[in-house]
Amino acid sequence: MGRAFTELEKEKIKEQLLIEGRQAFEQMHFNSVKIEIIAKRVGISKGAFYTFFDSKEAFFLEILMRFEASIQAQIISGKEQSQSIKAYLIHSIVTIIEAMVDNYLFVSFSDAKVQQSLLEKATVLQRERMLNADLALLEELVPDEKLLTVSRDEAVDLMRSMFFLLPMKSEIRTPFSQFIKTYTTLIVGGIFKETET
Repeated sequence: MGRAFTELEKEKIKEQLLIEGRQAFEQMHFNSVKIEIIAKRVGISKGAFYTFFDSKEAFFLEILMRFEASIQAQIISGKEQSQSIKAYLIHSIVTIIEAMVDNYLFVSFSDAKVQQSLLEKATVLQRERMLNADLALLEELVPDEKLLTVSRDEAVDLMRSMFFLLPMKSEIRTPFSQFIKTYTTLIVGGIFKETET
């Protein structure tokens, strides 16, 4: 049995695992990523990895949620420079979706079998964070619900729907880049009232 890690060592190891994991999950499908390889790169055993994360799925979800949080922070920080929340959101969402197309972090999450496995093994806290992240983003972007043409919950669901298109990409007959711009413009344009600034 190996020695116990100090709290400082645990923090550093966990962060390093998340960095190595993100690199691996962005470059390979979920099923191809091996925990023992990530653990070895960080200098711990595969068994020690499980003192930090309950499962490969929980590890992946933590990486995915941190990545989404960084994207949301970028969206929020750029909002102040834009005259129109509609135009800004359309540009931001299209840019994000186009970047996600070839990123295995999102390709893997779009795989129905992987997604089912991930959701089955997600911790209660991870499930809550996933459900609340989009709502928190919309509340930050649109603090006044009077600017919306629909309820806040419906606006969140409509905005989420744009990201559900990734698994359908191969079935869309229009060039995907063109389609996603049109779809995003219609959804975002329909959520906000014309008078918003």
